[in-house]
Amino acid sequence: MATDFSVFDFSQGRGQRSESFRFLRREGSSLRPLGDLHPIEGATLSNSGTNSLTRSLSLLLGEDDAAETNFVADRVDLSMRLGGQEWPMGRYLFTDAVNQDFPDPATGEVRTLVSCQLTDQMAVVDTELETSFTSILEPARSAIERLLEGLDLELLIEDSPHLISNSWMAGTSRKQVLEAIAELGGYLPPWFDNDGVLRAVQLFDPSEGVADFDLDAQQTAIAESVTRSDSTIYAPNRIVVVSNGGNTYGGSSSEKHPVDPIDPGPMMAFCDVPSTAPHSALNIGFIRPHVIEIQATSVAQAQAVADLECLTQTVAEEVELSTSIDPRHDGWDRVQFQGERWLETGWSATLVAGGEMRHSLQRSYPPSPQILSGTAEQVLVGG
Repeated sequence: MATDFSVFDFSQGRGQRSESFRFLRREGSSLRPLGDLHPIEGATLSNSGTNSLTRSLSLLLGEDDAAETNFVADRVDLSMRLGGQEWPMGRYLFTDAVNQDFPDPATGEVRTLVSCQLTDQMAVVDTELETSFTSILEPARSAIERLLEGLDLELLIEDSPHLISNSWMAGTSRKQVLEAIAELGGYLPPWFDNDGVLRAVQLFDPSEGVADFDLDAQQTAIAESVTRSDSTIYAPNRIVVVSNGGNTYGGSSSEKHPVDPIDPGPMMAFCDVPSTAPHSALNIGFIRPHVIEIQATSVAQAQAVADLECLTQTVAEEVELSTSIDPRHDGWDRVQFQGERWLETGWSATLVAGGEMRHSLQRSYPPSPQILSGTAEQVLVGG
């Protein structure tokens, strides 16, 4: 059956669509289908995070559903039904289930409902290491795959040119190790996608390429829902990365520069926001740096971290807006809105027919006509 995308067409004269949500309960070990759950009220779903994106699902279950559910082991597959098709929206595990008594206003009888909190499969990753985990000049993709080996997860990890040399003690959360390797490997924070696959993609420029969602084309944003925030007055415009893992200096073009062989000093790299950004050094007349310390194996790796942090730590303009629920939204999507390019950093939705989806976007600025670069000495003096 061909995919029908007309259900997402909200141009003039359209917009009426039939929609519902399915909560399929599965056995934890075999993933055998066990039947559907029927939340008492509209469930809520959110996708957010800093070092990794994590989806959170809230449900209120009645006595019958609660009696049949194994809150320790069962999984829940969420999907949205649109126009006769089902669109997946992730797989979830129960993390909390609390009994709550609700009096029936008509009869006065007390009903016991169960308020449930679920998270996506990042809960499987967020377990402690049984033994220490060590990588010595290991490709970042290989390190991630080895870290998650045996967890029965489907992975889609892009190749990385960077090597990992680090060690983590037993008892450290795998999620923490995954986030550290991802940063050193030049990845955006990893996430589980709509199909339940763990994704890690290399850093990209959101201002380039085709937008994943063009909110201008069909005017899908609800006008009165738009709110903007602006921190250009104090947002940093340069990220400086310092590492004691080497003895060469870097610049924003990852160039290597000769150093004093007697006192090589730390390895450094930096990244400036594009000059098109309102808070760039070119526009405000001075450098406002933010310094980060890491353990890198090369200037290129330090530069990858600087580029990543430049995308996530120098955010100056953000917008929040609402649309009808669109289950195609996933993680780190490029969004076109009001003639500008944005990166989606999170979203949330109330899962009811006609519900709204709230999106968090951060502004992406087009590259500068001339990329700033410099040596470590220039970084130190702010030149």
